Amino acid sequence: VVAATVALAQRDLLRVAVMMAVAQFGLVLAALGVGGYGQGLFVLFTSLLFTTLFVLVAGNLVRVYRTRNIHEMGGALRRMRTTSAGLMVWGGGTAGLSLATYYTLSSVFENAKPSGPAVGSVTRVVVALLVVVAAGLIAAAAARVLWYVLPGEPVRRRGFQPDRVGEAEPSVRFLTALMTAGAVVSVLVGLPGVGRFTFTRFVYEYSQPSLPMDGFGLLLCLVAGAAGVALASAAFAPARRPASAALIARAEPVVRLATRDFELERYAHRLGAP
Repeated sequence: VVAATVALAQRDLLRVAVMMAVAQFGLVLAALGVGGYGQGLFVLFTSLLFTTLFVLVAGNLVRVYRTRNIHEMGGALRRMRTTSAGLMVWGGGTAGLSLATYYTLSSVFENAKPSGPAVGSVTRVVVALLVVVAAGLIAAAAARVLWYVLPGEPVRRRGFQPDRVGEAEPSVRFLTALMTAGAVVSVLVGLPGVGRFTFTRFVYEYSQPSLPMDGFGLLLCLVAGAAGVALASAAFAPARRPASAALIARAEPVVRLATRDFELERYAHRLGAP
C-alpha cells in the first residue's frame, strides 16, 4: 500500500517502475502468507513479465523524450505505437486484468494450508482490506502514467525538439512487442478453472486440479481496479492536472517521510543490484 501510494505521487518514470514492482511483490508475499502457494507463484510469474515490459517501455520513453519526468511527456499514442501498446498492456494488467490482485485476494478468502487455516479471522479481514486498497492504488498509479504519457502533445522545453519524437529502432520495438505478447500469454495460462494446462496444475506437476473460480473475489478486484482508474481519470485528465499537481506538491513531504522511514528505495536498489 505504501509503495503504491508513493508511485501515485512520483513524477520520475523509473521510480514509478520501482515502486510498482515493490507493490506487486507485496501481493506475492500476501498470497504466500495465507497459504496461497500456487497463487503466489503465479503472481510472481506474471508480475516479473509485466515489470520487465514496463522497464522496456520506460527505457524507450526516456530515450526518446530525454527526460524521466512523466509531466514532460505526452503524445506517445500517436508517435510511438509499439511502445504505447506495451504501456497499455502493462497498465491494464497492473490495474487488475493480470489477475494478480484476484489471486492474492482469493488466497485470503481460501485461507488454507495443508495443516489447516493460515491466519486468524481478524488478520484475514485486515489483509483482505489491504489487498483491496492496494488494488485501487496500483490501478490509479498505472492509469496516471497512461494519462500523462499517451494523449496530448510533448511538452516543449529548452534543448528538446518535439517533432523528433518517434518510435524506437526496430530491434527495441521487436523486444517490446515480444514482451507484450509474453505478458498477455502469462495471464491466459493463469485463468482460474480452465482446462488441464493452467498455471497452478503446472506448478504442482499435475497432482492437483486447477483452482476454482472465486466470482466474488474477481468482482471485488475488478471493482477496486476500476475505481482506481476512475480516480486517476478524474484527477489527472488534462483539465484537472493543475489542481492535482498542487495537491501532490503539498503531499510531497509525507511521501518523502514514508520513503525515508520505510527505506523502500534503498531496499529496492539493493535488490536490483547484480
